[in-house]
Amino acid sequence: MTETDFQIVPDGNATPCFHCRIPFDPLTARALMPKLDGRELCRRLKGDERTQGIKIIVMSAIYHGTTYRNEAFKSFHVDEYLEKPVKPGVLREAVDRLMPEIARAHSHSNDVRLAS
Repeated sequence: MTETDFQIVPDGNATPCFHCRIPFDPLTARALMPKLDGRELCRRLKGDERTQGIKIIVMSAIYHGTTYRNEAFKSFHVDEYLEKPVKPGVLREAVDRLMPEIARAHSHSNDVRLAS
């Protein structure tokens, strides 16, 4: 993946989240955001048949450990849960697991840069 594979989409308070510009984009969101908690965002998207297929990675700098990870999967239906700080390689591995077609399309590149 390259820097152009990601687009920053701010929430209402200019808190960035990232998603790819490929159909059925994986979405990453912070667990805690000002207007809509990333976990709750995931629960809502997964509860709507129009958006339930979107792959969602929730990241947290506060909620660490097995208890919070299990809660994220069971209660909020996240597809992946990462603890911050997230290394680019770890994010790439998560996207590759969730979206193997992206991994194949970008297998020529080992470079991951997220715009900030």
